Amino acid sequence: MSRGVLAGAVVFLALWAACSQTEPSPTSVPTSTPIPSPAATQVPSTPTPTAVPTQIPPTATPTPAPTATPTPTPTPAPTATPTPAPTATPTPAPTATPTPAVLYTEVNSYGFRLIVDGTVSVESLGLLQDEAREEDGIVLFEYEGANSTLLWLGDTDLDELLFDTYNQIVEAQSDLAFSLISEGIITVDSSEGKFLTFVSNAASGDVAGGGLTGVWKCTTGRVFSLTVTGSDPVVLQIRFKRLLDGFSCSL
Repeated sequence: MSRGVLAGAVVFLALWAACSQTEPSPTSVPTSTPIPSPAATQVPSTPTPTAVPTQIPPTATPTPAPTATPTPTPTPAPTATPTPAPTATPTPAPTATPTPAVLYTEVNSYGFRLIVDGTVSVESLGLLQDEAREEDGIVLFEYEGANSTLLWLGDTDLDELLFDTYNQIVEAQSDLAFSLISEGIITVDSSEGKFLTFVSNAASGDVAGGGLTGVWKCTTGRVFSLTVTGSDPVVLQIRFKRLLDGFSCSL
């Protein structure tokens, strides 16, 4: 049923119900009054249905065709250069470094032996004769800053030989003033001996030098005297000790 027909039926029923409630009681008959015919209810015309708007689909935006990207020409892989096999370098045999020979001078012509470090020039003199011999003699040499003299002779008192040697040094340098500093005991090749140290001063009072003198007696009966002199007392002590260590009573 359409909406227009339903609305007309509702109006009609409403008017009909109103007329039925105003009808007079049957006991009093009124003057016949023509009952007007209910006006024909105008059925409203059926409204024209509103046209449903046609949905216009959105205009599709054309997707541009993808531009074909040119495929880059593949770069040819670099040709692998074969690595040459390493040439084995022969390891040179180590050159043996020759050990330098220890240089020393040996005095061994008179029945005893004296080792002196380095190469030194040794001069020999006779004590009672022109030339040195096993019974007595003197050797002289310069040993790294120390003027050295070794004297030997037959059996002699050690104290007498010690001070005689010192007095000869003093007399040989009369322009200097000598002073004894110390004296003590030494051991040379297992033989006990004695030593003394001294210093010399110039006339001005300045120290001119000094020295050490030692004496000892070997089991062979010979007596020896060693004297070192120079300007540096430390050097003299070192050289004196070194010469005593390098002495042997026999060959």
